[in-house]
Amino acid sequence: MSFALTLDLPPEGSSALLAAMRAQPEWEKIPVLALAESAAQIHTPAVQTAGFQDCQIKSDPVRVLESVARLDRRCLLSRRCWFVLERKDSQ
Repeated sequence: MSFALTLDLPPEGSSALLAAMRAQPEWEKIPVLALAESAAQIHTPAVQTAGFQDCQIKSDPVRVLESVARLDRRCLLSRRCWFVLERKDSQ
């Protein structure tokens, strides 16, 4: 499981949302993909230091899907997200 988060939220919106997610024990280890408007936005200091596991241009669906698959696979292989899946199955 991973999340994709657009960077075109109000100023500090995506960084604040990511920080709020990381503050929740059940969400803190879930990988988050940033979706940028342009290649230039990917390389901004705010994106680089926010804590996203990857960043792709949202108009490139192939790269976005590849990134989501890679993050999901990495998460499941490292067992970081199993508690989320187990919790969902028990509900």
